[in-house]
Amino acid sequence: MGRTLYVARNQDGVTRTLVIEHPARAEWQLAKVAKEPEEKAAGSIPFSCRSPSKATASLPVEEVRTLATSYELSNLNEDQIAMFVKQGAITGEMAEALKKSRPQKTVVAKLEEEMENRQKDIDRIVEDQDGCART
Repeated sequence: MGRTLYVARNQDGVTRTLVIEHPARAEWQLAKVAKEPEEKAAGSIPFSCRSPSKATASLPVEEVRTLATSYELSNLNEDQIAMFVKQGAITGEMAEALKKSRPQKTVVAKLEEEMENRQKDIDRIVEDQDGCART
């Protein structure tokens, strides 16, 4: 997240309208601003701001950008799923689907363990047969 605070002091005896041109950066979107921009231009985002006589005016502009983050479904836990829901990254339906996948992870882990144990048994049998064939 990026935050820029524009501050201007009007030394004049009358209220002035300032046009602040905030640079438009690729991959960044406006997140929170004190007021909406006047329009959107290619290289900048213009804001107008009224500054009363002999006073200071400020305009905060917040921007966000999406960074790529990847998660392995098999490693998700309840806390991560809850965080995704709270952030609005996934819907409640998606969260329920992910929670249902957790018991399946246990089933898959048991099957993998059983497969590994059977492979060890096969390897032992092959070794025993090789030993018997040599004598």
